[in-house]
This record gives sequence, structure tokens and C-alpha cells, in this order.
Amino acid sequence: MDPELPSEFLPAPESYSRLDDGRFRVKITEFGYVDVSTDLTGAKITDSSIEDGDTYRRHWKYYGHSRQLALLQALAAAEEWDGQPGTEPDGWVTASDGRRRLDGTSGSECYAP
Repeated sequence: MDPELPSEFLPAPESYSRLDDGRFRVKITEFGYVDVSTDLTGAKITDSSIEDGDTYRRHWKYYGHSRQLALLQALAAAEEWDGQPGTEPDGWVTASDGRRRLDGTSGSECYAP
């Protein structure tokens, strides 16, 4: 079982809007919404249009030694990313188009078979 992080390291609930489906709405940019969610294996950043904020266009997965660590990595990357089309947040491991980064850097990028 993954170790749990102390609560002082978790994002403060008031820092982000929490959507009904559990996603954190990190920011609204001129390009759309930037959200972060968790699942059984980690966390992911999604971007969606202002017109349809419930359907995401792309996503990037983050994995850590625990879901909380993956969540913190994804939240930090989402904060730094401007959401501009054609760009991506830093540090992701898998992307919605099938690309993988073994160590989270572009130098290790490949496509999964």
C-alpha cells in the first residue's frame, strides 16, 4: 500500500474549485479550463473548452509513489501551464494520444505499441 502524505502537504480545498465529479478546477484561461482529477493509479490534467467544460480535449497522466504525490505533481504542473493550444504541461508520464515519457521528460518520449 502506498504511504499517505500528511494533510499539510495536500492541496487546501479552498485553493481550487471542486466540481461535482471530484475534479479540481485549477484555472480558467483564455483557451479553456484546466482541471486535475485522480483515479486508482494517479492523477491527470485535462483541458476543456469554455463552451463544454464537462468534456476534455486532451489529458496528461502523472504517477507517483502514491496518489497524493501524483495529485501534487499534477496540481503544480497545472498551475504552471498556460493551457495554450499546442503546448503541454511539464512532467507527465502518459498522454491521451498514446505517447509515454518514462521519466517525465521529452528525451524519453515514445509511443506505446
